Amino acid sequence: MGGIDRVWHIDSMLRALRPEASNLLDLANMRAWEAVQPVVLELIRLNVGALIGNKAGLKRRSGTARAQGLTESKIAQLGFYYKSSDFSADEIQLLSFAEAFVIDVSSISERDVAVLGKGYSGAQLNELVVALYVTECTQRLEILVPALVGGSPNQVSDRGAAAHAEGAPSHEPAGPGELVAALDRYQEAVVRGTALDPVVTEMVRLRCARTHNCRICKTLRLVDAR
Repeated sequence: MGGIDRVWHIDSMLRALRPEASNLLDLANMRAWEAVQPVVLELIRLNVGALIGNKAGLKRRSGTARAQGLTESKIAQLGFYYKSSDFSADEIQLLSFAEAFVIDVSSISERDVAVLGKGYSGAQLNELVVALYVTECTQRLEILVPALVGGSPNQVSDRGAAAHAEGAPSHEPAGPGELVAALDRYQEAVVRGTALDPVVTEMVRLRCARTHNCRICKTLRLVDAR
C-alpha cells in the first residue's frame, strides 16, 4: 500500500469466506485515499464512523491527514462542526452532504449536489461521492460481520498500518477513473457469490434499494434470481 494509511478494517472471517471480494474492497479503499485529499476523507470517515457507531474505527487516525494539519482539537469538534469556527464553509457543506448520504440518501436534492459541486470538477465530485460510499460500506461491514459470523475487529494502531492484507491486489499508483473501476470490480465479485440463495439475496438487495429509494437499483433484476 505504499504510504497509504490503513484506517479501515476487514474482518478475518470475512476474508476467509470471501477472499476475492475482500481483497478488491481493500483495493477500492486504497484508491479512495489516493483520489481524495486525505484531510477531507479523514473528516468524512470519522464523521461517518460516529453516525453509524463504529467505535473501533473512531480510534484510528490517518497519519497522512495529521501530517497535513488535521488536529485532534478539530476532530473533537466534529459533533458540532456546523457551528465551529475551525471548519470552513466548504467543509461544513461537505460534512452535511455526507450526513445526508449516510442517514437518508434519497433526501439529497439536485441543489445539494450543485452546491457541493461548486468546489469540484465533475470528475472530482464523482470520485468524492464514490470515496464516501466506499468508506461508509467498509465501516458498516466492520460493525456487522463480527455480529453475523463471530469474532471481533482486530485493533489497529491510531497511526494506521502500512501493510496490506495477504493476497490483496498489488498496489500501483492510480490513474483517472481507477477508484470507480475498483468499486465496480468489488461489486461484481460480491454478486458472483454462491453461498447464499440467489432469490433471498435479490430480495434483500431490492429491499435495500427501496429503503434508499435508488431508482436504478430498484429497476434492475439479477438473472440468477429470475
